[in-house]
Amino acid sequence: MKHIKIFGVAMVATVALGAVAVSSASAGLLFIGEPVGALILGHALTNQVFKTAAGKEVVCTEATTHGKIAELRSLFQLVTVNYGGCKAFGQKTTITPAQYLFSADGLVLIENTVTITVEELGFNCKVKVAPQDLQKVSYKNVGTTKLEEVSEVTGITSTTTGGFCGSESKVGTYSGNSELLVDATGGSVQVD
Repeated sequence: MKHIKIFGVAMVATVALGAVAVSSASAGLLFIGEPVGALILGHALTNQVFKTAAGKEVVCTEATTHGKIAELRSLFQLVTVNYGGCKAFGQKTTITPAQYLFSADGLVLIENTVTITVEELGFNCKVKVAPQDLQKVSYKNVGTTKLEEVSEVTGITSTTTGGFCGSESKVGTYSGNSELLVDATGGSVQVD
């Protein structure tokens, strides 16, 4: 049961991690991107690590991000993150696609319920992370064409099913770095 609780927190963190494009903690920041309608693509620069209060981890080696630039200047950017190469307790783990609404001031809103499933335990263990507001994500401009996103998310809440999974948790964390860019000739993305 302790392992499942740890897994649940870790998976919740993963959901938060899914976050790829966000900003610094300074007030007044905006995402600046062009052209409107262009795709934003991203990939993990480091492992995406989710930890529980007990220190257990869920590690994903892949996180791919996609979204579209809706405005030239905006406080928010909506993206979808797909996770891959995930393991918890040495077992293959899957995570459903996560939709995140990133705020340039460091907040991340999980827009959909994200489900994490430990596939090889045979215990029907699922961890669900419901929509919630979290923090903290920061950004670093890499020239005018890329953003590096750094996630240090805390306070992730999750619920579980399956006796081995444990119960509700409110202490999940997530850490990981990702890179975002615009898939358009002459396109750019920054936080300013």
